[in-house]
Amino acid sequence: MSALGLAGWSAGWAAGWFLGWRLPPVAGGARVVPLTGPRAAQVAVIVPARDEAASIGALLASVAAQARTPHELVVVDDGSTDATAALAAAGGARVVSAGPVPDGWAGKPWALRAGVAATSAPLLVFLDADVTLAPGALDALVAEHERRGGLVSVLPEHRPQAAYEQWSAPC
Repeated sequence: MSALGLAGWSAGWAAGWFLGWRLPPVAGGARVVPLTGPRAAQVAVIVPARDEAASIGALLASVAAQARTPHELVVVDDGSTDATAALAAAGGARVVSAGPVPDGWAGKPWALRAGVAATSAPLLVFLDADVTLAPGALDALVAEHERRGGLVSVLPEHRPQAAYEQWSAPC
């Protein structure tokens, strides 16, 4: 890597940390759903997916292997041209279509919206189709939600397969 490339990478890394530490905590205006009683088990996993036939099976298997299985597993087919929807249905997910993206929306947020509309569970876990969950991950996310009393966002461990994917790790 050249000196200029290293300087640019270092500046981006430092800026990311600086901005990340300055983020305010979630404000008191957020609505927190207490997870007690019969609704405690009602967790929906929502997965937006477009042309993810190569990876969706591993995700669905990792969700099925959790000690806490979700109340609902919704895969939102976002216009796939491969077997994503069929594989998701065969893997036990309820598959819904995102439908056409309206003006002013981007594809993934629209697909997430369709997933939210398809469930009534009080706690939502959003996963990308190319993610796999470690054993106990869903229980850990729910426990962290209960501990914090609200929104939890996690960064998955990045396991790049190709050399060019290494460049996305610092971001």
